[in-house]
Amino acid sequence: MLSIIDIIEDTTVDGPGFRTAIYAAGCPNKCPGCHNPESWDIHKGKKVRTEEIVDKVLADEFANVTFSGGDPMFQPEGFTEVAKAIKEKSQKTIWCYTGYKFEDLIKNPAQAALLSYIDVLVDGRYKQTLRDESLLFRGSSNQRLIDVQASLNKKEVVKYKYNPGLRIKWESGVIPEQSRCCEALFQTFRKHFRHWYIRIYIGKAFGMGVSQKTCQLGRSRSRGQSGLVRIIF
Repeated sequence: MLSIIDIIEDTTVDGPGFRTAIYAAGCPNKCPGCHNPESWDIHKGKKVRTEEIVDKVLADEFANVTFSGGDPMFQPEGFTEVAKAIKEKSQKTIWCYTGYKFEDLIKNPAQAALLSYIDVLVDGRYKQTLRDESLLFRGSSNQRLIDVQASLNKKEVVKYKYNPGLRIKWESGVIPEQSRCCEALFQTFRKHFRHWYIRIYIGKAFGMGVSQKTCQLGRSRSRGQSGLVRIIF
């Protein structure tokens, strides 16, 4: 069982792409300026079975996963159960936000066990004096995006290199006119939405079939041909 404040589906602010965010109750840090102070008290959360959480996560074919809070590392055993099941049953990535530092987590056996299933860790307490709104997925500049598996292998912190750029590759039916049109379409959407949102948004808005990483753009009226564009992350 885990004490959970909320589970938010299809969030786009807790890591790249659509994500299912699981907000844990309980946090010992109590950072001034915290955006979620109601989550500090573990007793304010709702008791939820880990199996129920896993089922909810897996029900969404596209969304990846974020553990937030509160602090998931305050309930490491339960979140380890959830993370292990997710990894065994899917290829979803898992991000985790924590006020603890990576160097301290690896010294705690229960927290280190959870780290073994985490892809990216956002570590460190939020500091109002270091607040920086230009940062991606962080509130203050002392917090780090850490590639957890690379860090565990190298036994030192390896920063996660996030590249939000979009590359478009034509797999078949190379049509210059259509290619330029698609590029313009994607660039227009990128002004308002992150590139990972574009894939889903276009599929829903225009009724096109969408899979995990591809979308069919349809036929070119001028050539009567079709091309398959693949979004490469």
